[in-house]
Amino acid sequence: MACADPADAHVSIDENLSLMAILNGYIEGTARDEVTWAEEIRRSGLTETEWMARSSPHVHQLLESGQYPIFTKIAIRVTSIGSCGRVRSTTSWANPFGR
Repeated sequence: MACADPADAHVSIDENLSLMAILNGYIEGTARDEVTWAEEIRRSGLTETEWMARSSPHVHQLLESGQYPIFTKIAIRVTSIGSCGRVRSTTSWANPFGR
């Protein structure tokens, strides 16, 4: 991961502190998300694939309503979120628009 060197003379101490806070927030948020998903999987007893299959009718209802264009754009392109927020493109939700 490329990021500003804290000892870089071209970046002020204030900017370094801000960059470190941003990075720390991202790392903490990602760790928190991973723990939350792991707990949800444990609690529900569903795998990610099973959860997506169970959610599919509701997702299709939202997509077909036409009221959520940003959600539609994301749902059509992204079907799975992996660890650290990485996007996977395995098709678990059938694409109602054939895109």
